[in-house]
Amino acid sequence: MTAPTMPARAGSTPLDQRRVERAILSVFPEKPTLGSVAAVLGVHMRTLQRRLAESGLSFQVILDDTRRDNAERLLREGSVPIGEIAARLGYSDTAHFTRAFRRWTGELPSRYRLVH
Repeated sequence: MTAPTMPARAGSTPLDQRRVERAILSVFPEKPTLGSVAAVLGVHMRTLQRRLAESGLSFQVILDDTRRDNAERLLREGSVPIGEIAARLGYSDTAHFTRAFRRWTGELPSRYRLVH
């Protein structure tokens, strides 16, 4: 059972997850933060946080999903080194990226690249 979502406040605009994903992508290769993504969207950080909550979304979940989707795509393409993928996605080093990728997929990035 999912938790009920709260209606948007009067005068607020519903938040589209794709807009947030595009804003996150525009911040890469820097590490996207709530503040940097809010700035790209032209809203205050607290406004973004509130709108995400009103939509039943989480910044961290959207960030992880965006990183995972892009990591999988880049690994399937096969031409970008894993260290560069990590840097493009805002990770400080390959080890942090590898841990996150393994958490998302259960596989090491190098193994994923070979199988997919």
